[in-house]
Amino acid sequence: MKKKNIWELASCLLVVAVVLAAFYFYQYLPDKIVTHWNAAGEADGWGSKNMQIIFLPLLILFVHLLFKLLPKIDPKKKNYEKFANVYGIFRVAIVGYLAIIYFLTGFVNLGYDISISAVMPILIGLLFIVMGVVMKDIKPNWFMGIRTPWTLSNDTVWKKTHEFGGKTFVLSGLLFMLLGVLPEEWFGVGLIIVILLTLSSVVYSYFIYKKLKK
Repeated sequence: MKKKNIWELASCLLVVAVVLAAFYFYQYLPDKIVTHWNAAGEADGWGSKNMQIIFLPLLILFVHLLFKLLPKIDPKKKNYEKFANVYGIFRVAIVGYLAIIYFLTGFVNLGYDISISAVMPILIGLLFIVMGVVMKDIKPNWFMGIRTPWTLSNDTVWKKTHEFGGKTFVLSGLLFMLLGVLPEEWFGVGLIIVILLTLSSVVYSYFIYKKLKK
């Protein structure tokens, strides 16, 4: 089986697992559930259990199908074959991330003692690290990667920017994971650093473009 088919199957299985779990949660969840937690892990949003039973499974299914559709409508669709494995990894990482959140919120609302504030930084950090590791292999396209006017205008700028961006994403991921064990007052500072690291790739793409033009 080709690698891209393995990733397709993995994404499908994640969606099936979520749909099956929805039937389980339908039987046992209360009518009113927690739908949001703040940075401290305290519940600050509530809603109908239909959010867990209907909306979130449909959202995850939509994301799964969207990843299947994008290569077909992208003007640069021929490039997807050049990074099919990376695209598959990215797809499973996103769908898997959403699926894990789905299960976590479901089990927390069933009364399981799970610290959202401890788990979420780890999940986000791992997602950033995965994206950072594969980022250098992403080829020019309109939907995935660091898409700026300068990266989309020049393949060399695209390549150099994604090599640089991969490193900043890994750093951001490690920082997010660290925030899970640091005092709560550090969260805001850490989030600002992550945003700056992410924006640095955009700035970098501009300066590389200007440098090549000279």
